Amino acid sequence: LTLLREHTSPAPNRAPDSFETIKPLHQYFSSLSRVVLVDDSDKSDEQERDNLIHIPTWDGTGSEECLQDTVLQILVEEILAQQLSSVSDVRQVTAAISAAVFARSQYTEKLRQQRKEQKEQQEQQQQQQQPEQQQAQAQQAQAQAQLIKFVVRFGKKDIKLKMKSNEDLWALKLKLEANKVGKAGQLILTNEDGDELDEDGTLEENDISNATKLVVRLKD
Repeated sequence: LTLLREHTSPAPNRAPDSFETIKPLHQYFSSLSRVVLVDDSDKSDEQERDNLIHIPTWDGTGSEECLQDTVLQILVEEILAQQLSSVSDVRQVTAAISAAVFARSQYTEKLRQQRKEQKEQQEQQQQQQQPEQQQAQAQQAQAQAQLIKFVVRFGKKDIKLKMKSNEDLWALKLKLEANKVGKAGQLILTNEDGDELDEDGTLEENDISNATKLVVRLKD
């Protein structure tokens, strides 16, 4: 039997402007020894308190999900554990059932909250680690870049250089500037066939490898 608002009665001794109600069982049952009222608020009549199995209220503040998922299951398990169907008077065990349901529901919610916090912490740590991982990957790629040895001819002079394959052409020009070839911005690099190298590319992208020979000249 489901007792809705229309089945309630005004609570005794309530304030004139109060809407407090109770759910009297004696109006519907001749004997209350085999009747329980399951409610998430104390709606029992003063003389019928022992018939109440009080369960937690889901208020939508975080425990709602827990209660919707588990409170009814917990309630059924506790009713079966107390062998409610076989006791002569259910009022002897309703308080124990209420206490057990509350305790287990709170424990379940605590575990759920802990899992939620752990998940949030893991996500936060992952977000913090992403830049570090990206930096580490970049450093690893830099470390793994192949070291190549090649020669750059300037006039009749051969300049032997050693650089990483992922370095760009500007870095090469700076090395040539250090070798007193000329200002980096004034240098033009070509391969042995006279094809000008890609200013925006790396050594590897310009097909510069071990024993490659390049030619450098100054802009006119």
